[in-house]
Amino acid sequence: MVKILIVDDSAAIRQILRSKLEEKGYTHIIEAEDGESVLKMCHKTCENKDVDLIILDEMLGGQLDGIGLLRHIREKNKKVKVIMLTKVEDEKIKSEAKKLGVVDYIIKPFAEEQFDKALQKALG
Repeated sequence: MVKILIVDDSAAIRQILRSKLEEKGYTHIIEAEDGESVLKMCHKTCENKDVDLIILDEMLGGQLDGIGLLRHIREKNKKVKVIMLTKVEDEKIKSEAKKLGVVDYIIKPFAEEQFDKALQKALG
């Protein structure tokens, strides 16, 4: 059973991603709207390695952006697969995300094929 955490401040984006994942047979999906929520649950989802994949928006609402959250996650779990989503392509952020081990870095809006390719890379 694959567990996926979607972190995006847009409820609409979270719903779209959930629907796409469910269409592909992934049913164990957790959602969070900001980095602070993830940190509160991180002792379960990160330390215990209960999540196989995190789909993470780079531009989150709240005080913690996607890169900052990814740094916190990596302190607890270096192996969890991460796909980062962003609205703006920024080479500095992309480079930092890659250093932090993201599997793929996708610019929104993205084609379904691009999302499928990232999922395949992350989950095999």
